[in-house]
Amino acid sequence: MPSANKFYVYAYLDPRHEGSYLYNVDGKEYNFNFMPRYIGKGWTGECEDGQSYNRAHIHLSTLDRKTAFYDWLKMLLANGFDKKFIKSNCIKIIENNLAEGESFDLESRLIRTIGRKDLGCGCLLNLTDGGGGSANMAVDVRNKISCSRKGKGTGESNVNYGRGDRLRGANNPFYGQKHDDKTRSKMSRWYIASNVKENIDYLVFKHDEFCNEFGLCAGKMYESCTKHRPYRNTWLIKKVNKDEYQQYYRDDQSYVLLTEDS
Repeated sequence: MPSANKFYVYAYLDPRHEGSYLYNVDGKEYNFNFMPRYIGKGWTGECEDGQSYNRAHIHLSTLDRKTAFYDWLKMLLANGFDKKFIKSNCIKIIENNLAEGESFDLESRLIRTIGRKDLGCGCLLNLTDGGGGSANMAVDVRNKISCSRKGKGTGESNVNYGRGDRLRGANNPFYGQKHDDKTRSKMSRWYIASNVKENIDYLVFKHDEFCNEFGLCAGKMYESCTKHRPYRNTWLIKKVNKDEYQQYYRDDQSYVLLTEDS
């Protein structure tokens, strides 16, 4: 797995369209000598099994996928641009030595600035707005994914079918036991949810209730907290010591607004 500050943002470029493609992202200019077709985030290193890994090159090994980007890659190969040429001339590392959160943020900002072809506002073949999720996925792509999954893993074909009944009551290995104080403390941790776009901090006591009120995915929010990366490029999550913030606790509230006056 990658270490801190070993992430990068890359672009796939179209060698058939040469020129100067200049984009300004929050005051910083990015220039490409070919038309950009895809923006991604990755890392280079060694996997746990000892195999080398380079995210930007992996696409050339997974050409069986059926998306506009992979169709474009296969078209290049069919027209005489071999993999060696593509690796040398069509893949550009835009910025490297980034923290993971920084790479997600730059990836999504570049995609928004250059624009996606499926939304009719640019030349990129990305199907989402980047940032480590499926944000703003095109409707037709969502429908295709939905149709491909319908009827699969349901009913008796689901590996967990009937498992709930088998683990109820005395059949549950945790039956009659209780979590110790240390475990309960971990399960009830408080955190600060910072909305960086509105510059507002919330001290959250009840995770699920807070997420329901703000229309957020509780699982993704918690994941962003444990993996130290922003959620939806808006929420930054930080665990806090309950003892330090005990004065703000309200038993009847899921969160409080932290202000300079608090």
